[in-house]
Amino acid sequence: MSLRPKARGFSRTIHDMLEENGPMSRSAIAKELRERNKSASSKQLLTCIKNMRHRGWIEVTPDDRRKFDITSDILKNQRDPQGIMFNKRGKVTIRPFNPTPIESPTPVVKTSENSQIRPISAPIVPLPVQVAGMILLTAIITAASTALAMRMF
Repeated sequence: MSLRPKARGFSRTIHDMLEENGPMSRSAIAKELRERNKSASSKQLLTCIKNMRHRGWIEVTPDDRRKFDITSDILKNQRDPQGIMFNKRGKVTIRPFNPTPIESPTPVVKTSENSQIRPISAPIVPLPVQVAGMILLTAIITAASTALAMRMF
């Protein structure tokens, strides 16, 4: 999550205003927006401020709950690593990734289609013997689990 708005409607403008002017109330923010020719309805402004508070970009001041601020210690501590990463260490460069194919140690030998389609020779068991085997296996498992359950209780 970003610690600063990128280009989200009025969010970036409001964040910049709070950086310049310090804590401001909602009416002061609306007045400043009108001066900057970016007027917003009261509903838009309220929604924008609620979203910014939810995302952790602004907080209410501890002494006046009607004013919003970005200079609290918690928000400063969250922003500092991001500022250090982008400002002091230089720009982040993204190097292009060119994947190289992994070569297998042994060459793959293709076989002809006729040898691939050849059926597998397996012992054929008649259906009645298979059914009898499944019933016998079920009975053995049931008897063993019943004996274990009776011993436990």
